[in-house]
Amino acid sequence: MFVFYRVVNCFTAYGYFDDVDNRRVLAEVARVLRPGGRFLLEVINYPALMRDYHSAMVVRRGEDLLVDDHRFDPLTGRNVVERIVVRDGRVRSG
Repeated sequence: MFVFYRVVNCFTAYGYFDDVDNRRVLAEVARVLRPGGRFLLEVINYPALMRDYHSAMVVRRGEDLLVDDHRFDPLTGRNVVERIVVRDGRVRSG
């Protein structure tokens, strides 16, 4: 079993899951930290995020398209994304 003195989580590598799984991630961090160990959780600068927020993003690679439709939920602080992929003439979303 690995035990760590420090755990560092940078930028947006936390918070991708639902509340239950996010708590599971934090419990795992607590489990692997030595007593007195430190956990650094860096988060996005909220004012900068809101200033530069885009409600959609489109990426084209050849004939393929990726479309992300973003919606910020101020009550939860989460960015909700619907992704649409067009590849080889087939559309997938989720």
